[in-house]
Amino acid sequence: MPRATARRSTRLTSAVRQGLPDATLAVGAIAAVVIAGVAIADGSAGAAGSANASPSAASTPTATASTAGGPTGTTTTAPLTAVFIGDSYTTGVGGGGTKWTTLLAQREGWREVNVGYRGTGYGKEFHAADCPANGCPDYLQVVSRAVAAHPDVVIVSGGRNDMTNQNRAATNIPKVFQELRQQLPKARIVAVSPFWDSTSYPAGLAVLGTDVRTAVAKVGGQYVDVGSPLSGKTGLLSTGGVYPNADGYRALAKAVEAALQTT
Repeated sequence: MPRATARRSTRLTSAVRQGLPDATLAVGAIAAVVIAGVAIADGSAGAAGSANASPSAASTPTATASTAGGPTGTTTTAPLTAVFIGDSYTTGVGGGGTKWTTLLAQREGWREVNVGYRGTGYGKEFHAADCPANGCPDYLQVVSRAVAAHPDVVIVSGGRNDMTNQNRAATNIPKVFQELRQQLPKARIVAVSPFWDSTSYPAGLAVLGTDVRTAVAKVGGQYVDVGSPLSGKTGLLSTGGVYPNADGYRALAKAVEAALQTT
């Protein structure tokens, strides 16, 4: 053994025997170097593992459906169900597939349920090949179908077909809204003033509209007066001049939407 090495060994052995702090410091220094090396190696491995790890499920945003309609950005609200009771204007005759009811429902964010029947009214049934076996029912008979849809909103329109039997219409109008309110106590009930074509608005239809306004008000509903959006506008009517064309139904949808916002 070289003399220098022997002298260091002798001093270390002597220090240990005498319990001097030099030995403790020397051993501690050696241990610290070893621990530091292990820590550096572990840190490098951890960083590499984090870079290659897959994202956890908890960090991925998810959208949830909610009827509460809270302020959370990812929360969606189930659409309200709106039932439409009416006549040929409600079913979209002449529109080539365009309906004011559908356009309005889309703008309002509603789910549309259309229970209209052509040729009918508050007190008017209609019989044709495309009607049910017992004929197309009047509005009072349609109430049960509307209720079965469990609607949040019910919109009733029409009245032009009742001009041939205004007495029966006057009898049925209060009953229609009373039945709706009794069976749908929490629903929003809306009555739209009777639509007419491009010709002068009949005085009798205006009287019927007054009856509708009174009846819906009595059950806590809303009357929407749209005036006569098609008056003098033959270009908004289909062949025959009775039913709206696609542009005519768009005009009706805009009129009803505007009236709903201001009423």
